[in-house]
Amino acid sequence: MASVNQTRGTPGIILCLFTTAVVLSTLAAWENRLRKAEKSNIEQLSALGDHAFYAITGDEDLNAPHLVFPQQPRGIFRRGSSPVPRDDGRMLRVAVEKSGRWNVYSDGDPMDKPDMGRQRFFLKSGDGEYFEFGERNHWPEFSPLAK
Repeated sequence: MASVNQTRGTPGIILCLFTTAVVLSTLAAWENRLRKAEKSNIEQLSALGDHAFYAITGDEDLNAPHLVFPQQPRGIFRRGSSPVPRDDGRMLRVAVEKSGRWNVYSDGDPMDKPDMGRQRFFLKSGDGEYFEFGERNHWPEFSPLAK
């Protein structure tokens, strides 16, 4: 009497698992490649290479807030009519101005003098030149020390 072999699905199951593993690894590699493309668009956090320069228009009033961005929704004041020199590599980008035209920078130096405001912000006006903005529109008056 001849023995009858039973049909088993082991080769089919192994082939199905292998095909599923290949498809999943292909999809994972494709997603990883897409994420790498997104990560290549990382923006610089310093002012190096920023060419959106802020320029003063003649009708601006120093007593009105000019700069509005998410951290300062009520606006802050420009503190001078000429730019101050700053190192582009040390300026840290904080936000984008409300209109989206300029990047707002900070020098990372918290001011501990209560009469000058808490923090200074800057708009780039040229390579190494920035207009300073703050919570107050002027500095305290200079008074010589009494002797």
